[in-house]
Amino acid sequence: MEASYCLDTNILIDYFRGQQESVELVRSLLKQGKVYTTEITRFELCSGESYPKAKPIITLFFDYITILPFEKNCAEKAGEIYRKFKKVGNLPNISDILIAAIAISHNLTVVTKNRKDFERIDGVKLY
Repeated sequence: MEASYCLDTNILIDYFRGQQESVELVRSLLKQGKVYTTEITRFELCSGESYPKAKPIITLFFDYITILPFEKNCAEKAGEIYRKFKKVGNLPNISDILIAAIAISHNLTVVTKNRKDFERIDGVKLY
């Protein structure tokens, strides 16, 4: 079975900055299987200070991979995750909750440097 991956924002930021480890990782994953990212990641990249300068390369990259939307089932999953953490008062970053919900809903392995928040979320597979 071919693996499928969801690239988190921090991996893509390093990739676009030319950070060698992330460049090699993304290239390797593209060769291994299906690679996705999310509209949440697009938002995070677009809101960054360097986006206007990096827009052409980001746009080209996003034309090459599938960007998953935040759909009804993802919203419901994110709500479930949020409620669980709100109850105990230890919320992960809201963007990470949304990305995790999308990855879980699509059975994707999250590729991130931020394992701290993601590993606390039930059902998330990490690379």
